[in-house]
Amino acid sequence: MYELIYTSTPLGLITGRSGFTTVALTEGFPPNLITPIENLSGYKPVFISGEENENRNPVNFSCQQFRLGRTSYIVLSKISYAGLSYTGRSNVLAHHLLFRQDELDQIPGGAISVLRAGENFPSWSGEPRMLAPKKNIAFRPLPAGGEVSQKLAGDARWGSCIAESFRANPDRGFSLAFDPLKYDAAEILDLIAEVAAHLTGEEIRKFTFSTYSYLSGAGNPIFIRSYVNGSAQLSSIRRLDPGYVIDLGSNNPLPQSWLDMQNAVPPASSEKTIGEVVSTPLTATDTVSIPVSVESVPQTVTQASPAAVSAYRLPDADPVPGSAESIDDRSEQGEGKKKWIIFPVIFILIFVCLAVFSSVLFNKPEREKAVQDNTVSVVEKSENPEEKMSGHEAESTVVSNVKSTEVPAALPEKSADPVSEVSKKEPERSVTKPAEIFGKPSQKDICKLYLSIFRGKDYKLPASLRNASALEIIIKSVGGMSELSELSELQNFIKDNNSKSVVVYGRKFVSSGLTNEWVPDTAQNKKMTLRLSPDGRLRIRQPDPQISGVPSTADIAQISFVSEDGEKVTFDLAKLPGFIDRMLNSSLKVSLEFEDASIKFMLYVPDDLWTFRSFYNIDINGRNLGGINSRKIILHELDLHVLLQTLEKRNMMLRKLREAEKLCREFKDKHGSELKKPELAVPVALEDKMADELRKSAFNDNDEKWKIQKDAVDEKLQSEVNNENISKKDAMDFLKKLDEFRKRALDYRTLTKEYQHLRNNVEECRLKYAQTHAALKNDLNNISPALYKVNRKVLEATGAPVELKSDFYRKTKPDKLTEDIKIKIIQKVR
Repeated sequence: MYELIYTSTPLGLITGRSGFTTVALTEGFPPNLITPIENLSGYKPVFISGEENENRNPVNFSCQQFRLGRTSYIVLSKISYAGLSYTGRSNVLAHHLLFRQDELDQIPGGAISVLRAGENFPSWSGEPRMLAPKKNIAFRPLPAGGEVSQKLAGDARWGSCIAESFRANPDRGFSLAFDPLKYDAAEILDLIAEVAAHLTGEEIRKFTFSTYSYLSGAGNPIFIRSYVNGSAQLSSIRRLDPGYVIDLGSNNPLPQSWLDMQNAVPPASSEKTIGEVVSTPLTATDTVSIPVSVESVPQTVTQASPAAVSAYRLPDADPVPGSAESIDDRSEQGEGKKKWIIFPVIFILIFVCLAVFSSVLFNKPEREKAVQDNTVSVVEKSENPEEKMSGHEAESTVVSNVKSTEVPAALPEKSADPVSEVSKKEPERSVTKPAEIFGKPSQKDICKLYLSIFRGKDYKLPASLRNASALEIIIKSVGGMSELSELSELQNFIKDNNSKSVVVYGRKFVSSGLTNEWVPDTAQNKKMTLRLSPDGRLRIRQPDPQISGVPSTADIAQISFVSEDGEKVTFDLAKLPGFIDRMLNSSLKVSLEFEDASIKFMLYVPDDLWTFRSFYNIDINGRNLGGINSRKIILHELDLHVLLQTLEKRNMMLRKLREAEKLCREFKDKHGSELKKPELAVPVALEDKMADELRKSAFNDNDEKWKIQKDAVDEKLQSEVNNENISKKDAMDFLKKLDEFRKRALDYRTLTKEYQHLRNNVEECRLKYAQTHAALKNDLNNISPALYKVNRKVLEATGAPVELKSDFYRKTKPDKLTEDIKIKIIQKVR
């Protein structure tokens, strides 16, 4: 990943360049990429410098595709108005992040989640310089639900609608019309993120957008473009393509074609499902199905009727050239077909409900009799846990053409009498366990069989399949090339089907005259063989996978084991039974990786899941991350740089508070006696008014006023001595005490001021600590509720504050930290 910052400067990073140029660049940035990326930095301010709304100029967050030679890049940009440049003209700051596609694939949510993390685009200042490569990329998860679409576009379904339009035609984009005084780039980015939440991983790769555009679609070829209301470009788009403009803040009606598609009734599936009883052998035309990748074709297209699929066309599309029927004729025929389909469906549903109700009321004795006769047509769930595993789940996976199967009698009900219960159990010890019934493998056996086939390894068959006399396979492709592309007559590529050794040939291209076709290649090094060996093993021999056009077990659609009596047990390899989902999910474990100030939540894909990876997507907290394409998957990443900055501020204020409290305590302990206000005993001979004036002057810095007061007291005392109202000795003693009082009063006044200053400092530090502490709690709770929960006692302590160290997150137990991550695998729609 590379980074480039572009703005106006008197001296650029590249020698000899000034004005609008690159000012920061990642070390190792390819030189031939600098100019093309700089050309993506254009910006046109809506409000010029000095206007009242200058600070409301829109910010352009964009994602664009870029290709240089054989390497494809994705450019994520934040381009914003930056006031006036050093030349006095409007300035712009463009911050670009350049990713290879495989780098973005590791980040949940892809490009949009990176752009939503503001810390990836910090403010720029200082001299031009080289940048160290970013070690961590922050991201914000894609929003769930449709709150933003409801608020900005008037309907919560707009996110899904735009996503479906992108699937149908990525070249036919949408335009967002907005008022920059009402909506900022972050809100528009959230709306775009809701669209991305409906896309698969492969679709997100191609998804492009911009939160502020000032060029036409031809000059800005991205899917979602955002224009300011009243702009000339937007006016032109409204005239030419009004159905693809969304006015933010208005109730925008959804396209009728999309609504019709959502309301279309899918036709009844003609495919045979797992668990269906087949009375006749399957043919290649009945069972061959071509797998559809969920990344390339939406689910609704693969399941919808032809009428529903046509709804993907744009509203203004013309009728198909050469068609004999108009759109109205086709819609009328569609309505007629719906009527003929709906009435039989309703009738069948009513009939089934009545049949089930009558069977519950009247057929209980017949069911009990069937169990007593040890012969049933449908095997019911057993109360024995072991039988549950081998019976119900196995039958939900295995297709069998057995009309009736002999099974052991149902277990007797438990007796309330302990003695009779013991007497019933005793005879069972001598009962010989019945032989395995052909076609009833356990869940464990089924799982091992699937694993061995997909891994292409030999497998010791379970007893229920060991006496199979023949194999029968159906293929969907040869070497990944399917029938729908260039191969035809797939059964010609299989030799000795329904025997103990089945061969699948490779393919080769034959061109002779007017004939150009793919035909079976019988070369020994291109054959794949599946054999039932005498020792009860299924032996699989695959050719060298490096040779082109060779088959593999991934090409097999179905494999069947046939008994001597013609009974057949078929495994549909295009699907996996539900218990394999549960088994794989139970083996998932989230691991942690600490790197600098970030925590990565990793999934190390187990061997079994890696074997079945083509069937599953990863789901984290209800959000689909896409397919499994690596043994090591980043589920989530916590970038704690901002949090640690908040923590450092909080701890710094905590240290200041403790230091201030310590100084205040020490000062009080040292000057405890001086901090007590001194008192002065005044002789009776002095008047009260004179005594009060004397006390006030002692605490005042005005030495002249104090001297005047002292001289007045001296004169008064001399008069009293002459009148023999006080002795001369007492008068002299009082004058000495007066000088001491003055000194203590001045010391008290100075120390009191210092002590008050220390107390004020303590209160100020306490207030700042409380503010930074609250900010830390808020940041920690927003980033990771699990981390907050673990450190709650420290953060919510009401007594003496406890310092939280900067490496606190490393000491958190992994099982506590991963409580925020709910991960599971879900089967792809195939």
